[in-house]
Amino acid sequence: MPVPEFGRLSLLPAGAPPAQPAGVLSRDPLAILLHEVQNDFEIIIFDTRRHGRYADAQAVAFRAGNALVLARKDHTRLADTNAVVHELGDAGTRTVGTVFNAF
Repeated sequence: MPVPEFGRLSLLPAGAPPAQPAGVLSRDPLAILLHEVQNDFEIIIFDTRRHGRYADAQAVAFRAGNALVLARKDHTRLADTNAVVHELGDAGTRTVGTVFNAF
């Protein structure tokens, strides 16, 4: 769904969360979706739940191949951020950057 107020930005809402999100994200439909839209978009961003508590981030990052890691001021420890980057790398995901957010 295009968002004209933001230029060429498009948004695809996920809808209601499934009972087993990790199972859905690790199956072929996500890979098929990525394959179908990668020629239409220069950058695709998936917003997932935080890494340590749920496997969503790992499953999506594995399928995408790259990750942008977000750290929240006064909430995320540096050691935890480093651990996420290393775990993603060990799983074959390249961390393309980090964001330090005060929100």
